[in-house]
Amino acid sequence: MINTIALFGEVLADVFPNKTILGGAPYNVARHLRAFKQNPILVSRTGNDALREQLLAELSNLGMDATSVQCDPVYPTGQVNVRMENGKHTFEILPNQAYDHIHAGLTHLAMLAIRPDLAYFGTLAQRVVESRLALDMFLSDAKSPRFLDLNLRYPWYDRHLIRRSLLRADIVKMNEEELNIICDMFRAPKANDSAKALFLMQ
Repeated sequence: MINTIALFGEVLADVFPNKTILGGAPYNVARHLRAFKQNPILVSRTGNDALREQLLAELSNLGMDATSVQCDPVYPTGQVNVRMENGKHTFEILPNQAYDHIHAGLTHLAMLAIRPDLAYFGTLAQRVVESRLALDMFLSDAKSPRFLDLNLRYPWYDRHLIRRSLLRADIVKMNEEELNIICDMFRAPKANDSAKALFLMQ
């Protein structure tokens, strides 16, 4: 069975000293869904730049629909500066990127055409009010189960954003570190992981 999954959020280029790799959780999940013969549609925003052309070429090679990837005339395609420090990679997620300005009206038009079986969203693309409004439209129009990929990236989240996201999700994916961060934030009782998850569900 082929399902249509709409994915809202960032496209990011990881910029290494010697190469640039397109990523971002929504885009990575979309590529994996396509590998499983599903129909992922990315709702995002890029700059009018070379990284956009690279993204469109990759989407075309994967046989994915690119019509819901908006083009911003001012802000650049999202970038993350990756450096090696003390034997470990450090990641600097740059502010004020194109995915921070996803347009609510264009998102609404896209969702009228998509009508997905599942709606996927995360937290990073909610750091600016413009994209938060677009996410509101995305989730309102989806009329389908909502999958939250928490994917916390410090310092781009707070208690209000996480609570708002959890309340709007039907399915939540997080790792153990994120579970502990959230339970500390909401003062959950000290317990095992299963009890912590139950606390969040309630």
